[in-house]
Amino acid sequence: MQKIRFGTLGFLLAICLIGPEPASGGKEKDWIPLFNGKDLSGWDTWLGRPSGEKEIIGLNKDPRKVYSLVEEDGKVIIRISGEVFGALTSKKELENYHLKLEFKWGEKRWPPREKAVRDSGLLYHCVGPHGAAGSFWMQSQELQIQEHDCGDYWSVAGGIVDVEGYRKDGKGPVIYKKGGEKFTVPGKDSGGPRIVKSPDNEKPTGQWNTIELLTVGSTSVHIVNGKVVMVLTNSRRMVDGKEVPLTKGKIQLQSEGAEVFYRNIAYRPIAKIPGHFLSAEKPDINKLKQERLEVARAGYKIAEALVEDAPNLPIFAHLWSQRLLEARLDLDENKKVAYQTYLRQTQKAEKLAIKRWEAVGGEKSILFEVKYNRLTAEIMLAEKSDFKRLAKERLETARKGFEWAEKRAGVPEDPKGRNWTPSDFLPWARLLLDAQLAVAVNKEEKVKALETYLKTNREGEEMTADRVKSGALAMHVLLEAQFNRIEAEILLKKEVAPKAEIRSLAQQRLQKAEKGLEIMVRRMKGGGTSRLDQEFWSWEQRLFIGKSGLASTKAERVAALEYYWNVTKDLEKMAKARAKFGNIFPLVLLDFQFQRLGAEISLLEEQAK
Repeated sequence: MQKIRFGTLGFLLAICLIGPEPASGGKEKDWIPLFNGKDLSGWDTWLGRPSGEKEIIGLNKDPRKVYSLVEEDGKVIIRISGEVFGALTSKKELENYHLKLEFKWGEKRWPPREKAVRDSGLLYHCVGPHGAAGSFWMQSQELQIQEHDCGDYWSVAGGIVDVEGYRKDGKGPVIYKKGGEKFTVPGKDSGGPRIVKSPDNEKPTGQWNTIELLTVGSTSVHIVNGKVVMVLTNSRRMVDGKEVPLTKGKIQLQSEGAEVFYRNIAYRPIAKIPGHFLSAEKPDINKLKQERLEVARAGYKIAEALVEDAPNLPIFAHLWSQRLLEARLDLDENKKVAYQTYLRQTQKAEKLAIKRWEAVGGEKSILFEVKYNRLTAEIMLAEKSDFKRLAKERLETARKGFEWAEKRAGVPEDPKGRNWTPSDFLPWARLLLDAQLAVAVNKEEKVKALETYLKTNREGEEMTADRVKSGALAMHVLLEAQFNRIEAEILLKKEVAPKAEIRSLAQQRLQKAEKGLEIMVRRMKGGGTSRLDQEFWSWEQRLFIGKSGLASTKAERVAALEYYWNVTKDLEKMAKARAKFGNIFPLVLLDFQFQRLGAEISLLEEQAK
C-alpha cells in the first residue's frame, strides 16, 4: 500500500488570505509544451538515406510517412515508424531547462535493424547542419532510448562529456557510478563514445516510460522513470579541431529502425539543477520528517492565535492540530502522548466554538464539527469498554451535521447572500461514512454505508448539474461533483466488484481531474484565479489522486509522487516569492511547505522499497 501524506486535503483559508499577484518577479515558470497535441507545427522533419539507397530524402520531406500522428485513449500522440533513419527536430533552441517526455515501443522494425533491439533516442544540444552523423542526425549529446539501454549516453558527431564511473576489468564502455573514476567520453581510456547508465529503470516493452533531462550550463542529468541514471559534466564539442562548450541547441527524436510513440513532451526553464539529483547521498528522510513536524508546530501556533479573533477559526486550528498529530506519529513519537495532546487541542477548540456561538452566533455546523473532532480524539485513547459508546455518539453527531448541511445546500442562496452548493454537505457525507464504517460489524453493514454514500454523491451531482444548467454554478463545480461521485463508486466497488471495473472508474476519475485542471489553467491565463488559490490547488491534488489511483507498478507510483512533489515545490516557491511582497498570509506558505515535505518523504520511501 502506498502511503501518501496529504496533510489533510486542501487548505480552505487560502482563498481569502492570499493577496494579489506581485507586479514583477516570483512567478514560477510553468511547463511549456514542445508538442501541442494537435500537429507537428513546432517541429521539422529530417530523413537521411533509406537503407540500401544513395540519396538523402532531406528536410521536411516525408514520402513514407515516417512521422505521423495517431490517437490513443482519446489523445493525439506522435508515431515514428523508424523505416528511414532521421529525426524529428524541434524548431526551438533550448538552454537551461528540465525536459520531460513519455515513450513506448511499437511492433514494427526495419532494415538494417529488423532483428536488433528497438532503438530511438533523445538528442539534445543539437547544433549545426542536419545529417552531420551519417546523414541522419545533428551534432549533439544523446540520451539513449533503446530497449534495455534507456538512459545511456552516446556522443553524436563530436559531442564530448566528462563522467564518473568505471570499466569492467579496464574493458568495454564506461559504466556510470557516482563518485567513481573520472573519464572523458569519448577519450583514449573511455572504451568508445558510449556510457552505460546505472541503475536500469526501464519498463517492459510496450509500456509507457517517462524520460527526463535536466541540463544547466555544461551539466546534464538523465532520469528514467523517476530515477537518476547518469550525471554528465563539462559538455562540449569539437569544432575545427578545438573543444568548445556545448550547452544549448535543438531537440531531436530519432527515427532509428523501430516503431516508437511519444507523448506529453514539455519543458520548463530552470536556473539550477536541484542538489539531490547531483549528490551521491539521498536526503535524510528522518530529517525531512523532523522539519515537517516543526512546520506543523509553527502552523498550529499561528492558527491557535487566530482563534481568538474569528468565530469560525477553531476549524483551521484543528486542521493544524491534525497535521501536528500526523507528523508526530510519522516520527514514531509516543502514540499515547501524541493522542493526549491532540485531545487537549480538540477540547480547547470545542470550548472556544461553543463560547463564540453563544456570544455571536454563526454557522451551526461548526459546533457539530468541533464535537466530531473531539470525539475522534477520545476514540483514539479509548479503552474497549468505551469505544462503542464514543463511536455511536460520533455517528449521531455526524448525522446531525450532515442533515444540517444537506438542508442548507438545498437553499440556493441564504439571507446573507452565500451561494450554497453540494460541496457544502458532501464533506459531512464523508464524515458520516467514516463514522458508520467505524461501527460496522460485518461486510453487509459496510456495503450499506458505502451505498448510502454513493447515493448521496449522485444526488449532489444531480443538484449541481441543475445549477450549472441554470448558470448559477460554473462547469468545474460539476466536474468536482462527478469526481466525488466516481470516488464514492470506487470505494463501493472495492468491496463488491472485480479489479477491472475499479480500473475503468479510476480512468474516468483521472479524466475528470484533467478536465477540471484545464479549466483552472484557462481561468488563470484570463486573470480569473491564481495557481495558489485553493480552487486551483485542489484540482492539482485531484489530478495526483487520479494518477496514483491508476499506478500498478513501482515506477508508476514513483512517477505519480514525483508529479505531486514537483507541484508542491512549484507552489512553495510561488508562495515564497509572494511573501517577499508581503501579500501572502504566513499560514499559506507553511501549508505549502508542509505539503511539499510530505510529498518528498512519500516519494523517497516509495523509491526505497
